[in-house]
Amino acid sequence: MTVQSFIKHLLTEGDKLAVSRTSQLANQGGYAVASNYGSLVARIIFQPVEEVARVYFSKTLAICTIDEMDTPSKADTRHEITRGPSVTNGRPRPLSKEQQSALQQTSATLHTLLLFQSHLLLLLITFLPPYLPILLSHFLSKKYLATTAPSILQAYAYYLPMMSLNGLLEAFAFSVMSPQDIKLQTRWLFATSVCFGASVWLFCEYLGQGEVGLVMANVASLGMRAGWAAIFADRWYKRMWQRGTVRSKEDIVNTQDKDAVESGEMQRKGKGISLGQILPPPTVIVAFAVSFQVVRYSRALHIPNDQLLFEQNRSLEMLKAQLTHVLIGGGCGIVCLLECYRTQKSHIAALISMVRSRGT
Repeated sequence: MTVQSFIKHLLTEGDKLAVSRTSQLANQGGYAVASNYGSLVARIIFQPVEEVARVYFSKTLAICTIDEMDTPSKADTRHEITRGPSVTNGRPRPLSKEQQSALQQTSATLHTLLLFQSHLLLLLITFLPPYLPILLSHFLSKKYLATTAPSILQAYAYYLPMMSLNGLLEAFAFSVMSPQDIKLQTRWLFATSVCFGASVWLFCEYLGQGEVGLVMANVASLGMRAGWAAIFADRWYKRMWQRGTVRSKEDIVNTQDKDAVESGEMQRKGKGISLGQILPPPTVIVAFAVSFQVVRYSRALHIPNDQLLFEQNRSLEMLKAQLTHVLIGGGCGIVCLLECYRTQKSHIAALISMVRSRGT
């Protein structure tokens, strides 16, 4: 864990080391301001969610992470054991009903949270870049408006949802990882740190994106970490269900074709992370895609130049342009949110119920 913590610290602070070597002093100040504002959102919103998720998964799945290698005890002789295809003697015991319930409950919760993350990604990418300059023109000091801080904060539209996604997936992974899994993840973190250095050169030097390139390099780094955690979660659930299940004889005494029933049940439960359950419905994607084009056309029409906005943000003409642009974005946002609510009523109710149950 010491090596892993060192590599994660290096990935977290690597952008600050890079900006000190590649940027001018004024832009370093702008990057620090943008980083502080962005991390403020992460600390207030994402970090509590990550901590609650880690505690929830750790407690609920603790019953599943104990692999019993010995033969069934006397208490288990009253049950019929149905083994999965890869479960043989010497392997972990089949899943009890309590373990099956824990796997089903946490899988549903994880899919609901990932579905929320995908909607958050659409929301930030669609609305944050076109409207952030208006907020900055009124609330950010003019000396920082002249730096790269505004463009860096716009790039956070991609960084924040990736940070949230990675935090959630790693919270699950660290809740169930074995010592062998931790070693594998440490190796992947090392590979991620190497790719981060390459991404810094690609975005900052080769593509000439400067401080914005550092943010995109961080996005790529977090994407690699989130990808590993997602693959791990998918394989972990499949590995758990392959252990088979324990069923009472009276539960299957009236089943004519119990093998076929059990096989179908195991095939259904054996799925890991399902993309179909975490991606927004097509109608939601269409609503955000149309809004994406509309708000950017509105920005180009009403506020074609950010520098002009920063210099004349309080003039009557510019205030009218800002108001028109905000009203158009508000209308698009309402349409998108209504479509999200229409298609995700059950998931919203489940998420609210989960939050309330954790608070009691």
